[in-house]
Amino acid sequence: MVRVFENCSVIQLPFVSRPSAEDTLDVLLRHEINAACILFTCLRSEIYVVGSTPEETLAALLPLLPETTEPPAVIIGFDAVSHIFEVACGLQSNVLGESEILGQLRAAHAAALTNGMCHGKLDRIIQGAVAAGKRVRAETILGHGSMSVSSAIHAIASSHGKRGMNVVVVGAGFVGRAYARLLCSDPGSYNVCILNRTVQTARELAEEIGAVADQLCALPHWVTSADVVLFAVDGTTFRADDTLMFKRGAVVVDVCSPSVIDPSVRSCGVLLYTLGDIENRMGRASHGRRSAIPEAKSIVAQEIEAVETWCLSQRIHPLLRHVEETMRAEGQHDEATIGSLVKVFRRSIFSSIRYRDRLPTDIVDGLFVLDGRETAST
Repeated sequence: MVRVFENCSVIQLPFVSRPSAEDTLDVLLRHEINAACILFTCLRSEIYVVGSTPEETLAALLPLLPETTEPPAVIIGFDAVSHIFEVACGLQSNVLGESEILGQLRAAHAAALTNGMCHGKLDRIIQGAVAAGKRVRAETILGHGSMSVSSAIHAIASSHGKRGMNVVVVGAGFVGRAYARLLCSDPGSYNVCILNRTVQTARELAEEIGAVADQLCALPHWVTSADVVLFAVDGTTFRADDTLMFKRGAVVVDVCSPSVIDPSVRSCGVLLYTLGDIENRMGRASHGRRSAIPEAKSIVAQEIEAVETWCLSQRIHPLLRHVEETMRAEGQHDEATIGSLVKVFRRSIFSSIRYRDRLPTDIVDGLFVLDGRETAST
């Protein structure tokens, strides 16, 4: 059978030593790897690539990684595409069905489109994955009662305090933004300050939701009066100073990987919660949704088949143009007849796509494998 996904791959970088998304994008562009989507979250480090071989992508990325780092994992072909779809559906999450990964994938897709890195087949794959994720959450119980990372953090923090608490959010990435928005959705309930390395990003978010913003270097000042401090930054590029003077009884939530807060702060009367604590809480909320996994995987299969059909249809257009040009060059038919014949041919071929699983392999290969090569756009 035709393998339309054989030039697709997923590169999974070691989390503790991953480069920044900006450096990764720069390297990919310099090495002319121009069909890639970078999904870096507090729980995931993956690059989705179409066209370039895994060897080419790894050769570009390895100089960014420390020599002592374990090699990146690679998923190839149909398995890579299936993985992307399952990520979107929450089937690959540490907490089954968690709701934030779909938004993170959509944000990564938008960034790749903006950078001109997502087009053709890769664009269609991610669109299909997002569609599958939306269907799984709408049509199965996998999305019922699902708890996001931000809502789990809020549940833990609010259980130790009351309205009017001072909250410091360190990091304006996906989790930090989601938590800050959640707090500010009830005006006057919390005093929220957002700290970020790029202070302009923090200011834009603060202005949008009614919070205050400051530079990351102001952290020692803000933590002294904070009832809750959330650290949601890249743990590979930031480490909290051990001399930070947290308020006694403060709730400190560290969802970074690796962790940025030394566990010894607990001896100073600080209530420290780590990523593992958050996952445990979310895991309890997801209990009972496992029965939806087969139904979710069936939706994944349907949406992958739709993408496969689209990919095959893209191979038809050059073939139809060739048929049309050949008939015109032979001069045996007028334009109206050529148009009619091409329409009949198109309908026949699209029927073969629809029923390709019932046709002999050599016939299907003859129709769709036009020149033995694929690009990122087909």
